[in-house]
Formats: sequence, C-alpha cells, structure tokens
Amino acid sequence: MIDASFDAPKRLLQFASFFRGCFTKRSYASFVSYLSGMLLEHRRLSIQSVAAKAPLSVYGRLQYFVSESKWSTDDVNKRRLEYIQGKRALAATADGDLIIDDSACPKPYARHTEAAEVQYAGIAGGTIRCNTFVAAVWANQSHYFPVQIATYRPQQGFPLGKDDPAFRSKIQLAQDLITYAIQQGIPFRDVIFDSWYLGKGFVDFLHDKDLAWISEAKGSNTVRYRHKWTRIDELAKLIPSHKFDRTVVLPTCDGKERTFRIASFDTRLKAVNYKLRCIVAVGKWDERDEDGVHVFLTNRLSVPPDEIVRRYTRRWRIEDVFKELKDFLHFDQYQVRSLKAIEHMWHLALLAHTYLQALRLEVIKLPNCKRPITLGDALALHRTLNDEEALRWIRRNPDLFRLIRITDQLVA
Repeated sequence: MIDASFDAPKRLLQFASFFRGCFTKRSYASFVSYLSGMLLEHRRLSIQSVAAKAPLSVYGRLQYFVSESKWSTDDVNKRRLEYIQGKRALAATADGDLIIDDSACPKPYARHTEAAEVQYAGIAGGTIRCNTFVAAVWANQSHYFPVQIATYRPQQGFPLGKDDPAFRSKIQLAQDLITYAIQQGIPFRDVIFDSWYLGKGFVDFLHDKDLAWISEAKGSNTVRYRHKWTRIDELAKLIPSHKFDRTVVLPTCDGKERTFRIASFDTRLKAVNYKLRCIVAVGKWDERDEDGVHVFLTNRLSVPPDEIVRRYTRRWRIEDVFKELKDFLHFDQYQVRSLKAIEHMWHLALLAHTYLQALRLEVIKLPNCKRPITLGDALALHRTLNDEEALRWIRRNPDLFRLIRITDQLVA
C-alpha cells in the first residue's frame, strides 16, 4: 500500500509541535503520525489500524514508538500541563477542585498482559481480569482536564505481596497524585473523592497537607451523633424530620436536576481526631439509586451544607473523563502486552483529550455557537478538518491518488 502523504490538520500539527522537545527527531515523526491516526475512526484501535489511517506512517516505526521507544510519559505529561496552564480557556484556576477516583480496562482473556490481574472493577460490578489506574482530574464549572494517572498493580503481581517495597496501594497512588498536582502548580479548592477512599490513612494525609476535602461516606462508617458512635446508614432514621430544613437542587449523574433535603451537624469520624462536618441528604442520584439517602463528610466547617453537597457533584466530571477517554479515544482497546506500551498509549490518549478540549473551547467562543459543544462534537469537527486536508491533497496530486487507489484494489 502507498501512503497518501497529506498533512494532518494545522491545529493538530501546532498542538503536536508543543511537545517536540519530548522526543527525538525520529520518534517525533512517529508521535505526530500516531496522534493523527488515533483521532480518526476505528472499529478497534491498534497500532496496525493507526498506521493504516495516519499520513506518512510506517507500522514498524509506530510499533517501536509505542512499545520500545524511551520517551518519558512523565516528561510528556508535565509538558501537557504546561500547555494547559498556558491557555486561559483551559487553565486550572483557584475555583476548581481536584477529583480522585480509579477505573479499569477489562482484559478478560489477556493472561499475558502485564499488570492485568483478576481484581475488583466497579465497571464490571465484580472481579474481572483488567488493568487498573488511579486518576486525578481537575474541574470547575466551565471545564475540566485529567491531571495525571497512575497504574495500579495488584499485590499478587509482587513477590512479597502487599509487603513488597515496590507495591503501592490505590490510597498511596491517590496521595502521590495529589502531591504531584501540588508540585506542578495546579491550584484547587477541595479534594473530592467517593466513599471507597474515605478512611483514616487518606484523610490524615489530607489533614497533614492542610487540604480541604469532601467525600461521600459508606454506610459502615461510624461518626459521633448526640454523643454516641453511630453508623452512617442509621443517621437518617435518628435525625428528626424538622432538621432537614434546607433544600438544594443538584445536577445528578444521569444529567438531570433533582431536589435533595439536607440536615447537617458537626461530628468526628471514628479513629480521626479532629472535627468534621456531616451532611445528610435525602434524595436520589438517579432512578437506580435504591438508597435515597446520601451522607457526606468534610473538613470544611464554615461552608454552608448545601454548598458542600453542590461541590461534591463535581465528582461526576471524572466519570465524564473516563467515558470520553474510552468512548472516543479507545483508552481501553490497546492490544499490547507490556506495561510500558500500555502507559505510552494511555498518555497519548491524554494528549488527544487535551487537544480535543482545546478545540471544543475554541468552538464555544465563536459568536455563532448556539449550543453546548461536547468532546464528541470536537472529535467530529477534527475528522471533518482532516477530510478537508485530504481533499486538498487529492486536488494537488490527482495522478498519485489514482495510483494509490489502483494499488489498494490490487492489494485487496
């Protein structure tokens, strides 16, 4: 097959050039080819499918770039954050929050894929063979972006299990990500996380760092209420109904707005020796929410309880990022085995996400933009720009294009 050597859209080339210093001359050419190819339509992403889509790409070079090349994911990510912070529309500001969560890439048949172990995955609702990562996402009211990801390797992958010096739990990885965000100068107001991360070790870490945080609590957590230690799942029955004297309308995880009635009181979490605020909210996140009661804990003692619950709903942003990475950028579709190659592909997906966010915000600023623009809309726009660039190349090179068509038909 003869490659049609038209350029990628100018916006993408300008974006890619910001990262030139992270790569050698040869690996930079592969970087541009891979980034260009992965943004085009694929039934399933693979190095081979990218090579077939990208201009000037050679399969062997892309394979080496992803699997063997020595470029640093840390250098690339730091440069990505510099790009974000240098763009006013993208940059993190002090009104944003840092959201922590983990997700999995199911690999049920990948017995030889590094770090793909049988472990619990929320997206599967049980145990499955998968690669897992912990992520930090920054978000405010108008925009959001992934700050960094960290690969979780289950204890069964280490000679000494959880006692192995190289093992890092998800809690430790979350702590590393928060420290990383601070070191990179990412401003944030609160750290937001779900009930799985709520425990003495993690909140003590945040307390020692003097960081504000908001979390939903598990039913099994125990707090102080009316001078007694009380399980979280018993609070709604014990608090008098007249104490639910505030209401708040919240955006929920199904995209709708729902009304919650809330009550609050100062408390302590068992084994944690400092005052916290407990907010009990009666209402449902969506139609599948069987509980109808959600309890939040925070060390923000002076912030109104309805504002605490409202801030917690920013946690949905990290779910948006996971969905966008997997639905649009094939984050979980890799067909490589080494952890180095997997992490290379993950960080290339983060770069593509940042490029599409920049394109999305550029469209939103246009005076004739009359509706919300999603990341999927930005991806469709990029593909249109790519098609236009391809058509310009065909008009300049009609004879070569006919030769390519004939060659492709003979190969097929």
